Amino acid sequence: MITDLRDVGLAMEVSGGYWIADNRLYHKDPFKVVYKPILENYTQDKIIPHGAILHSNASPAYVPWYSLWKYWQRADITGEAHFQSELDGTLIQSIDYNVVAHCNYKANRWTYEGKAYGFISFETADYGAASLDKTPWNQDQLEALIGALTVQCLWFGNDCTTPVGPFDSGIGYHSQYPEWSPWVKTCPGAQRIKQMDYIRLRVAGNILKFHELRAA
Repeated sequence: MITDLRDVGLAMEVSGGYWIADNRLYHKDPFKVVYKPILENYTQDKIIPHGAILHSNASPAYVPWYSLWKYWQRADITGEAHFQSELDGTLIQSIDYNVVAHCNYKANRWTYEGKAYGFISFETADYGAASLDKTPWNQDQLEALIGALTVQCLWFGNDCTTPVGPFDSGIGYHSQYPEWSPWVKTCPGAQRIKQMDYIRLRVAGNILKFHELRAA
């Protein structure tokens, strides 16, 4: 867990420049993280972040983040994510870490021993649903996801392994458990699912480096 300013500096060093403050994600390059909260950010229930679930947009074609942001705010749309990862690695935060977002089904929010937990959702840009089985996340997206997931694990004490059950801490993908997705589909796509272990290993390596630097 992050406890002081030295820890913040070490977290930035191992994550490629990311940190979290007041439930917002930041980066030393301000253009790499766009904070643009949707209206639901101010009205929805609070959560304690328990892990992360990765998605793909899976629209008919590529959708710019601003169009997705507007889509999430339509009155007839009841699902939204905390983040969108653009193809160039920009991360757009639409929901604070401590607020529930509604694209993880039963893992959006649940209570345990009187506390409310939830998974942080990362939507990721793609070239359309038809491309998902053959198009992996590009390196810019991977580096952004790894950096953001590193600091999430450090700030909130989340595990960086695969969740062994639908309400266990860790880094998972949308179609991993039926409790996370009521639809019969492979999300975030076959090639991206193959990259999950790489993401987890990189995050684990970053966290190990953080603790080594902290102990030095």
